[in-house]
Amino acid sequence: MAKGEKKESDIVFAVLALERLKEDRSVAVMAGALVDYWLGRAILTRLREMGSKEQDALLDGNGFGPLSTFHAKIWIGYSVGLYASEARDDLLKIKRVRNLFAHADEEIEFANKDVAKLCLGLVAPKHLSKSTMKPERQSPRDRYLDTIHHLTAGFSIYTRATARRPHAPEVLSY
Repeated sequence: MAKGEKKESDIVFAVLALERLKEDRSVAVMAGALVDYWLGRAILTRLREMGSKEQDALLDGNGFGPLSTFHAKIWIGYSVGLYASEARDDLLKIKRVRNLFAHADEEIEFANKDVAKLCLGLVAPKHLSKSTMKPERQSPRDRYLDTIHHLTAGFSIYTRATARRPHAPEVLSY
């Protein structure tokens, strides 16, 4: 395992830790960052081999990398076939919820009308419920966390199980 690389057990621990947090803002922002991280790792498996400096330039680049934003990662992940439109729409809702919490002037909660509407529209909890054979949780906060769990676990497993795609020969080679 490469330096700084996270394991599946780290995801389970992170999601369980998020469940225990009291402050909704912390849950929303930290959970959004977790899925953002794993989405970036999953995208890298679809691209050519790159060293850590090149990966950092792509995913961060001091805020100027082409995939430095969650929004860019969502659309690139969809474009390279990592997930279908339902998952893309869930990711866009997660981004919107995270941003509502992160940029709110006043304290808001998952019970907030706009936040609750987005969370109740998430479809991943339905899929998670089927795979765990447990009832689908209904509170906006639980649905948000279940979606984070479903997506981060999926991206992490995919990242570990998928060999890098062979890339086509370069069009320009100097």
